[in-house]
Amino acid sequence: MIATNPSDSFYLSYGMNSSAMNIISSLALLSPFLIAGILIFLSIVNSHFIKGFIYLVGILFLFGFNVVLQNSFKRVSDKTNKYCNVFSYNEYNVPYFNSALYAYTISYILFTMIDTGITNITLIITFVLFYVLDITIKMINGCCDLLGIISGFFLGLTVGYTLFMIIKYSGTPGLLYHDDFVSNKVACSRPKEQQFVCAVYSNGQQISTPVVANN
Repeated sequence: MIATNPSDSFYLSYGMNSSAMNIISSLALLSPFLIAGILIFLSIVNSHFIKGFIYLVGILFLFGFNVVLQNSFKRVSDKTNKYCNVFSYNEYNVPYFNSALYAYTISYILFTMIDTGITNITLIITFVLFYVLDITIKMINGCCDLLGIISGFFLGLTVGYTLFMIIKYSGTPGLLYHDDFVSNKVACSRPKEQQFVCAVYSNGQQISTPVVANN
């Protein structure tokens, strides 16, 4: 078998055949969009339509900022490789949109988990592994470079954190993905300490010293 592009040489060096190459590359290509679709689908299944809508609005803002920055940097990707042309809306790759989308999704969910104390480490690790797979395949194929990945990461991180803070301090934290990924097998929670102040009243008058109790 003759290697026709850099990714073929990379895979062949590890003994992979063309079918394995196509499967891995296709998975890396589609994974950020599949993850976004799953989040939106979950919000619909759980009757939390507004969660999915807010997440989608964040993606639209992310896409808009990404296009503006790409048109500013005007760094051209390798358009001769077939993997660089799918879902491509222009010829620029800095910031790299897949990197931005991953960082946005991971940060939006992770900051919520940290804030609520409800964590799903398996989910975050899975997202990160797909992220690494995606950027590895794209760099091998010449679709993006390190600058595009790093700038995309910080763009996605900024949009994800900003959206998280807006929802949190808008008085509607329930619109965040705080408990949508909880299961007995893969999630754990850290209950926040509650404090009670108790006192005895008689005829509306306090007759004892208040006692503070923690639960």
